[in-house]
Amino acid sequence: MADQRPDESSPSAEGPGGDSMTAGRARGSMVLALAIGAAGGLLFAWAKLPLPWMMGAMVATTVASVAGANIRVDHRLRTVMICVLGVMLGSAFQPSLVDQISEWAISIAGLLVYAIVAGGLVTWYFRKAAGYDAVTSYFASSPGGLNEMVIVGREMGGDDRVIALTHSARILLVVMTLPFLFQLFTDYTPPRVCCRVAVHSTCRRWTGRSWRAAA
Repeated sequence: MADQRPDESSPSAEGPGGDSMTAGRARGSMVLALAIGAAGGLLFAWAKLPLPWMMGAMVATTVASVAGANIRVDHRLRTVMICVLGVMLGSAFQPSLVDQISEWAISIAGLLVYAIVAGGLVTWYFRKAAGYDAVTSYFASSPGGLNEMVIVGREMGGDDRVIALTHSARILLVVMTLPFLFQLFTDYTPPRVCCRVAVHSTCRRWTGRSWRAAA
């Protein structure tokens, strides 16, 4: 028999499940993605919206991607940023927080009950209203990391594209609503220092150094 090898250009060669969204060769321009994200962050910072550099970049790249822009972010850069975020979140925890766990017992118990009830209701909704299969409904409604839910759901036989898109919509909804709710109902105010001030200060500093070096 002839040696049959999978075609590298076929979807199955891209990785488990053949989904180019979670595996396979990177396509698109990362420079364009960073430029669009920076422009979105600058616009949101100028408008003094909450979390401008995160929300602005997220909205700008999402709109550009939906409009057909060929953009991407290298998975290695994503891994580095996850490490940075992990260190930032971990450094916020101090030993004194352990003494306050008893004060959060009711909140933690309520959160556990809420997660179970909400997960069950959303799973039922996806099954009955959206027409998802059982595995896809479960992993699309389960609270957890997007990548973990997509990978495990795919291995269990679910539709990884549907799971990824559902969790992406959840993340967009949460990130786009909570900062504004905090701004409306708490005393949170976005920083009023625009990036133009930072750029101007940096230019002045470098100009001063250049003149001193020339002298």
